Amino acid sequence: MHISTEGGLALSSLVLQSVDDINAFIDPFRTKIMRVMKNRHCPMTVKEIADEIGEVPAKVYYHVKKLEAIGVLAIQYTKEINGIVAKYYDFTTDSVSLSVPKTEDANDLLSSRMAKLYSSYFDEAKQQFYDCLNRSHSEKDYSNYFNIKEQFRISPDQLDNFTNDMAQLIKRYESHSDNAANYYFFCAMIEKESGKKPEQKKEGGQD
Repeated sequence: MHISTEGGLALSSLVLQSVDDINAFIDPFRTKIMRVMKNRHCPMTVKEIADEIGEVPAKVYYHVKKLEAIGVLAIQYTKEINGIVAKYYDFTTDSVSLSVPKTEDANDLLSSRMAKLYSSYFDEAKQQFYDCLNRSHSEKDYSNYFNIKEQFRISPDQLDNFTNDMAQLIKRYESHSDNAANYYFFCAMIEKESGKKPEQKKEGGQD
């Protein structure tokens, strides 16, 4: 498994191999911290992260230290603000890869943790969707931003190209200008079946 952090102190990839490190990394709250930092595109203090998430700094500090302990985050620099030394954290690498030990216990743990992580993604996306619906926008506005397609077919050799195109599309239109508006984008795709097209019964054929 490969996870991009897009930015950081060094252009390199961090590989987490131990069950404890992988378990510490795949945590819904910690992935939320990393998403906030990734979206900010600059080092952040614990208080800045806490303000962004809406949590108390003590809780954020605990999880930031866990990410620091496994080498994902590090203090890039410090700054004295009103007599207090503020520590600015950043990613240590551009990407994180998970090398899961080939044991049944490790696979079970990873499956359980990933299920919890994905569940948190869906819960957060659902809440964002409901918050959007509760805002004072007309029904016409929504038709421009929501598109539902239950399934589509894609060949296995094109899957990587598709995911890369999706990532590049978002990157192409992402803006950091002052007049840019914030949008919440959530997309999930899973293989629904084997990918083999069901055989068509010939007309007039025998059962």
